[in-house]
Amino acid sequence: MSVQASLADFGADLHRGNVQFYSKHAKELKETHNKKALLFLEYDCVRYVGDDNEYSARASFVVLPLNSSTVVMDMDTGREFVKVPYSKDYNSTIYTITRRKEGFECNCQGWQTRAKREGGIINDGCMCSHTLALFYCFKLKRFGGVRT
Repeated sequence: MSVQASLADFGADLHRGNVQFYSKHAKELKETHNKKALLFLEYDCVRYVGDDNEYSARASFVVLPLNSSTVVMDMDTGREFVKVPYSKDYNSTIYTITRRKEGFECNCQGWQTRAKREGGIINDGCMCSHTLALFYCFKLKRFGGVRT
C-alpha cells in the first residue's frame, strides 16, 4: 500500500502550501492539525525509536521536521535520520512522542502549553499534529509488529 493511496483514505487534499503554521499577525494557528499530520505521513517523518538505547522509553517515536534537508540530527542523542526533503524549510526541530501510562505525550510547544492550561490534556487525545500523525501511522500499520 503506497503512502499516497493511504492518505487518500483520510480524504487528504494536500499541497505544499497548506501546512499548519502560527500566524503572528492573527495570533492563532492557520490550517488544521489534520493537514499537517498528513504531511508528516506523506514525507515519512514519523519513526519508531523506542528500542534504541539513546531514548529513555521503550515506546518512543520521533517526528522529523518538514524541511529541505535529506539528513537531520537529533541534538539530544546525536542520532542522524535520513529523510525525504520537503520543498520549504518549515521547521528544524525533531519532536519526541513517548508512551505514558495515561496515553502519549509530545514534547512540542503546543502539547506542553495545553498540558499547563486548566483542563489539561485529554487522555488518549490527539492534542497536536505530531500525535495525530502517530495515530495515523498506527491505523496504517506503518510500524509492522512493533508493540507499544
